[in-house]
Amino acid sequence: MGYRQDGNGESLFFLRINHWLLRQCGATWANVDQIPELLAEHADALEPVVERRIRSLASIEHFGLRPETGPWGIKDPRISMLYPLYDRLFPECRFVVVSRHGVDVAQSLRSRAIASAAFVGGDAVTPLFGVRQPRSNRMQNAVVASDLDRNLRLWSRYQESLEGLEPTVGGQRVLRLRFEDLVRNPAHDLKRLSDFVGVTVVDTGLNADRAFVFESSPDLAAFARTRARELSAFGYQATRD
Repeated sequence: MGYRQDGNGESLFFLRINHWLLRQCGATWANVDQIPELLAEHADALEPVVERRIRSLASIEHFGLRPETGPWGIKDPRISMLYPLYDRLFPECRFVVVSRHGVDVAQSLRSRAIASAAFVGGDAVTPLFGVRQPRSNRMQNAVVASDLDRNLRLWSRYQESLEGLEPTVGGQRVLRLRFEDLVRNPAHDLKRLSDFVGVTVVDTGLNADRAFVFESSPDLAAFARTRARELSAFGYQATRD
């Protein structure tokens, strides 16, 4: 989403804002335990800083040269942790939560860590406020994401954070979808999504084969069985048999 996006379809403009927010407490996408304390103690200071950035000319990177006149959105898993601040910034916004089986998420993170050189080295992050930012610790992220156990714990941490979403913003502003249902029956869930956001959302190539991918791997299926309790805490089963 956004005029300029990364390879995952995420807005570069808001990615930089969210990276900056996490750095204020030494957090990363893979190390999020400090974020609740940051927001609880410093949201009043952070909100005007981020709001000024969103209202600045730099936002052209997200909105383009012409301001948006209709609905617009942000896609970034970090909002699973940062939603209390975004609720303050956009008190009428709606939240779409797409959850996926924890073992598939853990394996996806591990595959990215192993295959992508972006986790190690790379260019420094583009400055947010005209000051050169330190490089992301991609080596640390690679170490974390290369381990299935750590990845599943991280998935659980994001899920735990999202349990507070409806109490914080109100259930009428939240739509929850299961990734597996979305890719296997897109017409139904895309209709729900379209009605919720007020624009027509179409299927641009959802692949049902991406649901429950772990079941095709004996090793991943065995790993899932050892983590049945953790998965069931968030409504997923270790096996569908």
